[in-house]
Amino acid sequence: MFRVAILASSEAFCDELSARVERSALGGVVQRSYDLLRGEREDVLRKIAKASVDVALVEIPPDDPAAGIKAICDLTANLGDLAIFAVGQLSQPQVIVNAMQSGACEFLERDAGLSTLLEAFGRLVSKKSKDGQGQRARVLAVMNAKGGCGATTVALNTALALRQHGSVVLVDLATLGNLAVHLDVQPTFGVREALQNLHRMDATLLAGYITQTKMNVHLLAGSSSPVEMTGSEDAFAHLLELLATLYNYVVVDLSTRFDAIAHILTRLADTVLLVVQADFTSLWAASRIKAYLGIGQCHEHKVQLILNRFGEGLKVSEADIEMRTGCKICWKIPNQYGAVATAIESGEPVVQSGKSEVARSYAGLAAQLAQQDEVCSTAHLVPAGARALKSLFTRFLNLELSPRHT
Repeated sequence: MFRVAILASSEAFCDELSARVERSALGGVVQRSYDLLRGEREDVLRKIAKASVDVALVEIPPDDPAAGIKAICDLTANLGDLAIFAVGQLSQPQVIVNAMQSGACEFLERDAGLSTLLEAFGRLVSKKSKDGQGQRARVLAVMNAKGGCGATTVALNTALALRQHGSVVLVDLATLGNLAVHLDVQPTFGVREALQNLHRMDATLLAGYITQTKMNVHLLAGSSSPVEMTGSEDAFAHLLELLATLYNYVVVDLSTRFDAIAHILTRLADTVLLVVQADFTSLWAASRIKAYLGIGQCHEHKVQLILNRFGEGLKVSEADIEMRTGCKICWKIPNQYGAVATAIESGEPVVQSGKSEVARSYAGLAAQLAQQDEVCSTAHLVPAGARALKSLFTRFLNLELSPRHT
């Protein structure tokens, strides 16, 4: 998802552009300025640079186009990597020429609807992908060792906690998807429709399948009835690649899914979080699932354990858990079943409160996952899942994709 700055001549128009960006599901506003860099030029430029903005929407006021052109020149001179969308009147051709010559990559009609902004974002995604500049998200697959271990709850609350570290999309691939219930939304479309339309999929079309939530995470919803879902590895790789160019984190809930789709997604993911409890049957199942997934020795730490409902007085040590399962423990989530059950019933995930021990635990898990991501980036390493995505996507990037969702 793009980090967006808005520069406008009035607070009212700034609010209008902000609403369009938020409705697009492809961007989030992180900086706003009402004076087109007049008076506080250096301060605004510094804030935009500090916020790591990807796109700036710059108003070209009909009564003072020179102010908008000057703002574009300032942004281009000081923030060369920034994509600039000029917003003005198409009835002023010389202004359009001046804006593009000053550094704008798009000129959007001032009164145009949401579709025009979606198309501009879509073209930017395609360009970044072709140039190899698109930031790739970290893909986390979450699955149960056995039914009832809590994978959906872990996926949801981990995604919510990761909001502090970047943009997040949840992908519901459980056999019967219920993340929409947890998030209190009613999706119109989801994963199934996206897979059916991959032949013409681009960022603009994908945005139409994503559901926004009041909790500031986006959802690619699962099926609300237990219907069979199919898809090749190339198809899921294509879908994940698009999501990975739009978000910092892609969290996939596989729940208790042990089929071809689980095999595909765990191969494509950077990390597989296997949710277990410290009982014999759960640990026995975890060891079998790791073997079933066929994760080779070169990626032996790809599957990591989330020890859920962890409490005092365990009869098995952590070292014994790792020995029995062949997996390292990534994190331990305390046993506060009552608080979690109440949160599910109320439609307010436990992380939202931020006050309980279990909420603090999820915040710690998210911080650790984000830190692992930063270590990979600092060391200039490409995670195994990202390498797989890159190789699988070479042929997709040159496809002639439909630019509109019709």
